[in-house]
Amino acid sequence: MIKRFTVGDLRITLTVARITKIIGVNSELEDGSHILMWDFDDVPLDDVKLELKKVQIRYFLSDIYILETKFQTNYIAYCFTAQCWRRAVEIIAQTNLVDWNFFKYGVYRGHFTLILHHSYATKLK
Repeated sequence: MIKRFTVGDLRITLTVARITKIIGVNSELEDGSHILMWDFDDVPLDDVKLELKKVQIRYFLSDIYILETKFQTNYIAYCFTAQCWRRAVEIIAQTNLVDWNFFKYGVYRGHFTLILHHSYATKLK
């Protein structure tokens, strides 16, 4: 539920939503650098591999690991080549087909997060 109202020159927004516990991994390391993370939704595996290979070659990255998060359609990937934040954003932005919301919210928060799907989180309890 979202309620909005205006008082003078101010717009006030009240949001009520359920809190969901999730398990995730952030890109930021202790020294402030970031490992690289990608999220692909509704993209065939061959296309994911091709796009990741392009950035791997262009930016001289080490191995990139791909995990399937939804049968044959959704994938996450990560690479342990640490980068400064600006360079990490550049690399993810240069990756075609990456999920827009993953990128947008990562930039907004200042780190990328790979979230373990809710059904997996439930099984881990």
